[in-house]
Amino acid sequence: MEYDLRKYILTTDGLSKKYRGFTALQDVSIHIPKGSVYCLIGRNGAGKTTLLRLVCGLQKPTAGSYSLFGRPYGDRDIYKSRRRMGTMIGQPALYPSMTAAENLQIQYRMLGMPSFRDIPELLALVGLENTKGLRVQTFSMGMKQRLGIALALAGSPDLLILDEPTAGLDPLGIIELRELLLKLNRERQTTLLIASHLLSELPRLATHYGFLEKGRLLRELDAHSLEEGCRKCISLTVSNSSAVCALLDDRKLSYRILSDTDLEIYSPITVTELVQALAATDIHILSVSQREEGLENYLLNLVEIGASGYGTEK
Repeated sequence: MEYDLRKYILTTDGLSKKYRGFTALQDVSIHIPKGSVYCLIGRNGAGKTTLLRLVCGLQKPTAGSYSLFGRPYGDRDIYKSRRRMGTMIGQPALYPSMTAAENLQIQYRMLGMPSFRDIPELLALVGLENTKGLRVQTFSMGMKQRLGIALALAGSPDLLILDEPTAGLDPLGIIELRELLLKLNRERQTTLLIASHLLSELPRLATHYGFLEKGRLLRELDAHSLEEGCRKCISLTVSNSSAVCALLDDRKLSYRILSDTDLEIYSPITVTELVQALAATDIHILSVSQREEGLENYLLNLVEIGASGYGTEK
């Protein structure tokens, strides 16, 4: 696929990071459009945090490069691009004995911002406007996450990078955080790069996805393409799954073999039509059901198809 790099706030080109005897990231190329909510998905240890730390300048890549707001990594003015970026990687660094406003004042000073005038507005934006006088040590986990995002938003960044922002939140806190991120994206046109393994929430938020596994990018696609990829399928248990392949190949149907007896058919075909076709063979149908593939199964399929010797897709 060819990309028009003028459309992207952040791109990486073959980005890699190796430690002594361990490869954390290998040949990763992602493309984050302006105004998007880009969700980087992968299990713990997939390389998500490593990728974020590299593009934030917290670590240096072993190989490859990246471009941030049109400036390539290595440009002596790359710091100017990083000023347009806000980050929260890991637990936010907070001063527990201070109030939320006082924490923000310290952040403003570190950024060289002389006026604290818009701190009340920023606290209201993240839902902490009623915390005056309360020390951060009394805050719930959700309130601390909100304050961490407020710190990342100091200076009105164009790109906000968040690493597992829902970690430790209860279901209500996750919903509130999701609404906050959507508000930032829609009302402030803030581009979001979010690393997460909480798959249930992401379809409500993401416009683009990147799937990481063992340091490699398995696939990158937009929400519309993912919706098409999360296709309906017929799950079939038969006496011999490999014997069904000839019939499916003859009809040019897309399928995936799961085991000696189980397979999934992705091409459009009615259950009635399938049963009638198999009835003419010596294959016994043990069970048949229809379902729609979700994001979790889509990721599992990507991992399985990419693993040698496990699963096939036609």
